[in-house]
Amino acid sequence: MSGLRAWVVVAVVFVPWLHLGPLAGVTYGVEESSPKLTLNKTKMKTHDDTLALSTAPVAAFSDSTLGCPAAPGTCTFRVEVSSQFSAGTATIAQMQVLIDGSTTGVVPSGLVNVDPVEGASFQSVRSFVWMKEGLAAGTHTVTVNFLVTSGTASAGLRTLTIQTFTP
Repeated sequence: MSGLRAWVVVAVVFVPWLHLGPLAGVTYGVEESSPKLTLNKTKMKTHDDTLALSTAPVAAFSDSTLGCPAAPGTCTFRVEVSSQFSAGTATIAQMQVLIDGSTTGVVPSGLVNVDPVEGASFQSVRSFVWMKEGLAAGTHTVTVNFLVTSGTASAGLRTLTIQTFTP
């Protein structure tokens, strides 16, 4: 009978507590959300060479030019990058996405730390996804740069996928 009482206590006290996150003082990060979107176009690039990295941004891929259709008037870009990183003397590898030459409006952030490479003697693979909404009809340019916070490192095999969505 005592086993049954223990389960009743768990069911009555613990389970509702799991669903009270905000009421129990737990806070969550800001979440970006998009309305229903329809995939319009996908563009992919890949490289199998070694790219030397330093504290100055280095183009990981050639610039990609994509268009937003005139109707319905705006579109959303989704940019996904995956790459190998190898340590040199660097501390942290970073990826940067610019749309039309700027990180403004690129979420969650135009520049992200992706790999603490200091002292690592192996290659690791990292991926990240960015989004920018409200792009006007017309042509837009996506630029992807890699860099490190200090020292040097390298990037190896890497892939870029850019998708255009419309409402």
